[in-house]
Amino acid sequence: MQRNTIISVLAAVVVVGGAVWYFSGAPGTATDTTTTTSSETSTGVVGATVSYTEAGFSPMLAQVKVGTAIKFVNNSSKALRIVSVRGTVAAGVTDPGFDSGKSIGNGASWVYTPTIAGQWDFKNLDDDSHVGTLIVTAQ
Repeated sequence: MQRNTIISVLAAVVVVGGAVWYFSGAPGTATDTTTTTSSETSTGVVGATVSYTEAGFSPMLAQVKVGTAIKFVNNSSKALRIVSVRGTVAAGVTDPGFDSGKSIGNGASWVYTPTIAGQWDFKNLDDDSHVGTLIVTAQ
C-alpha cells in the first residue's frame, strides 16, 4: 500500500513538473521593425504577440478572440515558418488551419487573424521541436 502511494506521488510530481516545463517559455528579446504581414484586422489591433527565440516560442500558449490578430516575431538566428499542426473547432466547422506561407528571418514578423473559435497547436516547420498552442475564443 505504501509503495503504491509513493509511486502515485512520484507520477504526480513528474506530470506537474512536465506541465510547468512545457508552459514556461523562454523570455523574449527586443524586436526589429522589419515586418512581413499576412492578414491583419481591420482595426489593426494585435491581441497577442508570440516571440520566437533559439529556445522556441514564448509564450507557448497564446489566447485571442475571433477577429483579433496574433503577431509572431522571429527574435532568433533561425528560420521561422509557422504552421498549425492540429486544430479543434466546433462540430460541422471546417478547420482552416494557418500557415505563414514562407520562412521569415530574424527581426521579421507575421500576423494572423483567426476567423473562427477553436484551439490549434502550431510549430516551426523549420524546427519541429518548437511548438505552441493558440486558443481562439468567441467575441
